[in-house]
Amino acid sequence: MRDVLSLVMAGIAIIGGLSGALVLKGTQSSAALVVVGVVFAIIALGRLTREPQQPENPGGARTSNWRLNLLWTSTDPGQVVSHPLAGPVSLGVVEVVDGRVKWLSPADVAMDFESALQVARARLQEASWRPPELVAPGVFRGSWGDGLAAARLALPELVETVAVEGAPIAVVTTEDSFLLTGETSGALDEALRLGEADAANVRAGVDRCPFPLWRFTEGAWAPWDLPEGHPLSPRVKPLRQAAALTASA
Repeated sequence: MRDVLSLVMAGIAIIGGLSGALVLKGTQSSAALVVVGVVFAIIALGRLTREPQQPENPGGARTSNWRLNLLWTSTDPGQVVSHPLAGPVSLGVVEVVDGRVKWLSPADVAMDFESALQVARARLQEASWRPPELVAPGVFRGSWGDGLAAARLALPELVETVAVEGAPIAVVTTEDSFLLTGETSGALDEALRLGEADAANVRAGVDRCPFPLWRFTEGAWAPWDLPEGHPLSPRVKPLRQAAALTASA
């Protein structure tokens, strides 16, 4: 409604100024009317381009800081708004304020589960406008500054923003780690090295992921494992074990 009013205001101002110029052509009054019209038009356009107020849901709970997050720890799924993603991994709704992540319960969201998940996904998508960046030959890192990089597994469209060789593989060793490479690119070794560094330097309060490898197939991510006997397999097992120890601590 505010946008419509601003457009009407701009239109009236411009038309009024131009009409005044035509009627009083050649007089100082016409110039004054044109100036007034332009000023009102600028004000109206400023209202249109100004950042809108953060949306609220019908229950009054603010949603601007909502995000999806991966749920794989001992958090009781019955106490948070969650939805299965793949295998034992679920997507939960969280609120991020000043770097702190709070899991939201059904009572917190004041709307049905499906709507809450849709809103949180939309907010995560808005915060993910920057595509993953090339950090090594054949390896891309997603970094969005909210501590929830791994949650981008819920945004399969991000795969289309990078070019990899073979099936896309995600290396996700912590809650804030998201590395992309291709199955046949020969860069999985480097992607794993970067993922191992993320896990080794994980900061307090950030969970490790028990499923460090994900493969993109049929339009979605799913936990994946290297073929038996693969030379990199010995490096993946410790990552899973470390995550299991973190989850049980």
